[in-house]
Amino acid sequence: MKKIIPFVVVLIVLISNLPVFSEENEMNIYIKEKANESDTQNYHGVQYEPKIGSYLGMYAEADSCVHNPKTAHPFYFEGVPKLTGKKHAMYMIYIPYSSMEFNFYRSHYKRAKKYHCGMHIALEPDKGLEVIKDDERLHRFAAQAKEAGIPIFLRFANEMNDPGNAWGKDIQLYKEKFRLVADVMHKKAPNVVMCWAPNDWGYKGFDDAIKWYPGDEYVDWVGVSSYPPYLKNGESKHHTKWTDRLRKVYDRYSGRKPIYLAEGAPIQNVEFEDTASMTAVAAKDLREFYDEVARRYPNVKAIFYWDSNEKYGAKRQCKISSNPVILEAYKNAISDHFFLTDINATSDVIYRDLKEYKGKVVEPKISELSAYVGNHSLKTHKVLYYINNQLMKEAVGSPYTFMIDFSNYEGEIISIKAESYDFDNKLIMSTNYDVEINFAGLLTREIAFKRFDKVKEEPLKIGHFTKDVRLVITNSITNECMDLTDKITDGLRVINNRSAIGLRDVSLMLDNVDVEWHNEHRAVIIKTADKELIYPINKAMMFNQEEIISLDTQVTIDPEISRSFLPIRSIAEALDYDVIWHEDTATIELKK
Repeated sequence: MKKIIPFVVVLIVLISNLPVFSEENEMNIYIKEKANESDTQNYHGVQYEPKIGSYLGMYAEADSCVHNPKTAHPFYFEGVPKLTGKKHAMYMIYIPYSSMEFNFYRSHYKRAKKYHCGMHIALEPDKGLEVIKDDERLHRFAAQAKEAGIPIFLRFANEMNDPGNAWGKDIQLYKEKFRLVADVMHKKAPNVVMCWAPNDWGYKGFDDAIKWYPGDEYVDWVGVSSYPPYLKNGESKHHTKWTDRLRKVYDRYSGRKPIYLAEGAPIQNVEFEDTASMTAVAAKDLREFYDEVARRYPNVKAIFYWDSNEKYGAKRQCKISSNPVILEAYKNAISDHFFLTDINATSDVIYRDLKEYKGKVVEPKISELSAYVGNHSLKTHKVLYYINNQLMKEAVGSPYTFMIDFSNYEGEIISIKAESYDFDNKLIMSTNYDVEINFAGLLTREIAFKRFDKVKEEPLKIGHFTKDVRLVITNSITNECMDLTDKITDGLRVINNRSAIGLRDVSLMLDNVDVEWHNEHRAVIIKTADKELIYPINKAMMFNQEEIISLDTQVTIDPEISRSFLPIRSIAEALDYDVIWHEDTATIELKK
């Protein structure tokens, strides 16, 4: 967005025809954890890609508060950390290909090397794509890039889907030239990654941008330019949040490429008007953008904030140094450890959707929860958290954090519900999770029943074998074999492709075993002299005195005879029997 397009009338038409985003609503709860060395999020192994986290980047060359191009005091490598309170991993510059050599910014590269930073270079074919040739000039550019000895993101012919750009006229020619530049850089400058980055809008809508994609072989990182505008009433001009504007690029390419915000910032004024301040809504959108990248969009692996103002055209105001509210919002947003200050670093924190804990346990400790409210509106004000239907926290402002001590629920399965509300206290949406809290001590029968009772019964279909199946028990010492088939009262059944035996036949199958029915908790209890097994009805789990175990089958009632049937293998193995299936004779053998 550095260049000012003089065709104001055309620009107005383009903007007024931007698409309205209308994705489905979505709300998630996240838990903050310390990242392990083995953890990754949407990691593709692309050069410079962090395994977890997102690089802080900025275009700051035009902000006189942090950069003086004449005296180099301040220089943005020092000025930005001083202003924002945090070092940035990368900085952006623009190079017009027809009039500027790569080494025009040699002093910038030297500072980048000194501070262990990377450079993001927007290489613009300002005289058109025809000037890009496989010639000495292009190879000199690559040689100088290699000589700089720093990580370089090369964003060639950015925002090509904007027809106002000299390089945004011919799709096939664009792809041909991008591939040429990529081939040269990949061969001559291994420290350079090629970045493809359209605008988040276009003459025919964003979907038109995919026609400009040069191909996976030539693209290392995929980016997007995004400058969310607002109306005088404080609402988004296009009914979106800032993250919504990255959604189409994210959904299409994040499965195979790291994504990044190539440039962008919330616009602090109404476009084409100097005086109408949108500071409040811009600050809210800014904070939510960074919070949501860390949680809902973790494959956004770098963010380049555009710290500048336009003097002409739409007169978009995006500079952070001249707006204390925006500056404070930015400082708060980037303070999260998820946002990285060094190239090739990785985040020491990770935000996991509680959905990831289905079938797993949460440790009994103090943890931070937060929420993503994907309602495509900037009207979310607060989130209410409930534990087992009891209100626990009213969290105002993104990321809507809630500190919870899970040790208070040790060994339980708890319900966590979150409700989001707007500024008029109207419910926007809600979400609910059942979470199992680990038990550090010795599990008891009472705790097991308590946890079983919180799991919903989900009956499985019960069926008969399609052929006669025999059940035998073998003494491994004497090799004596006893056939129990004809003694089984209720026969055998199949539950989820597993063999099952009737409740009252279990004591026949195994010696010195007592079987009980616990009516209050709807569970079968199997006892021996030194063991106790508990199986709840219609729940794929069991308790074996030490832990609660998930099963691939369950105790199920045969509705034809109103009898409970139990999984043979689970019971037998829990009581130290080997279970062997003999396909040739259709025999289940229990051996001990």
